[in-house]
Amino acid sequence: MPRFRAAYVRFARFRTVARSTATSAHRQVMDLCRTVACFVQDGSVSRSKAALMFRQVAALTIGICLGVAIQLADAMAGGRSPPTGETHPADVVLARRVLMAGIGRNMDEISGMIEAAFNLQEGREHADLISTMLLAFPHLFPVETNTWSEKLAHDDPAHVSLALPTVWQDYDDFVARAQQASQTALDASFAATAEQFRALAKDLQRACDSCHQAYRRP
Repeated sequence: MPRFRAAYVRFARFRTVARSTATSAHRQVMDLCRTVACFVQDGSVSRSKAALMFRQVAALTIGICLGVAIQLADAMAGGRSPPTGETHPADVVLARRVLMAGIGRNMDEISGMIEAAFNLQEGREHADLISTMLLAFPHLFPVETNTWSEKLAHDDPAHVSLALPTVWQDYDDFVARAQQASQTALDASFAATAEQFRALAKDLQRACDSCHQAYRRP
């Protein structure tokens, strides 16, 4: 398992980088998420190991978000350098799109599972990941990342924001929806029976669909 050990070495380095610079940390998040996803696909890492790594990445992403908020407060109070959202909005857009892709992959797994008999523990792990990532997700939307344009969508589709202006116009509702969906996913991660999990999973999917309808470009 040399590739798996290498992934943990990179993860340890990421923890160090995350403490020193938010920009580098965002890039490390994106790279590490892709790496773990590839390992799962080719069988190098078990789903349980990948779930643990993704949870840790999501927790560190929350830390980055808090760090950016602290940077902004310092910048306003002491004239320090502006935060990453202002200086590198494309990096923040890509970070949140990678995070949402991780949420989507886990939601797709759940949606496929509940159509037939399924492994409840595996379903709980997917729900736990979604819950953690949803807590971080709405805090990756500084106003500077409202970057949508048809030209940018054509020239650099990976870095263009797909969020509608309503995200910033009704940000409190946007955050509340994400928090409620996170709670639903957390409840699913503790479901005692397959029937309970299936019902919560359907509630979670409806919450995701309604939020996309309100806040995401088609």
